[in-house]
Amino acid sequence: MLGQYCVVIFVQCISCLSMLCFCLDIMSGTTIKRNIILLTGDPGCGKTTLVQKVYQALLNSQVKVEGFYTSEVRAGGQRSGFDVVLLNDGGRGPLARVASTVPGPKVGKYTVDLKSFESLVQPILTPEKLKVCQVLILDEIGKMELFSKQFESSIQRIFQTSQVILATVPTRGSYLVEQLKTQAGSNLIQVHHGNREI
Repeated sequence: MLGQYCVVIFVQCISCLSMLCFCLDIMSGTTIKRNIILLTGDPGCGKTTLVQKVYQALLNSQVKVEGFYTSEVRAGGQRSGFDVVLLNDGGRGPLARVASTVPGPKVGKYTVDLKSFESLVQPILTPEKLKVCQVLILDEIGKMELFSKQFESSIQRIFQTSQVILATVPTRGSYLVEQLKTQAGSNLIQVHHGNREI
């Protein structure tokens, strides 16, 4: 029994019977058990949808959450890019666009807007912010995001702390992503259309 100040949230992926368990000691602000949950799967399988549902469940249980998710941007019925959206205040900015006048690295037909991404995300990843954050949600730690050396450095730092993390990662990622998948305390869950409902 963890006591009345412990909030335990279970998110069940029905078909694969996987259980995500975040155990937080609200009184002391420390994590009872370190948990790094990494969600992976093919594009469009529902990782972001699942992350948003977990976020709502955490909010409803008064757990302090920080983080961001990526959102598809469409124009004329076609995908024109991606935005990064902050979970708490809804702050939003371009992550990548097809028709971009902003110089930046390319991923396929998309140009990554590093300045926009870093200006939104880096302020929520500071040690000061994370001191009061019980669960950090990162959607995603992918190729576009990791073009930012600032973001890459923040990820390396945060994953060496006791921070409770829920993140999405590509099925095949960079060397850093593959390291995170096998890091002690990491739980890798494959998301697909059959298990994304909670």
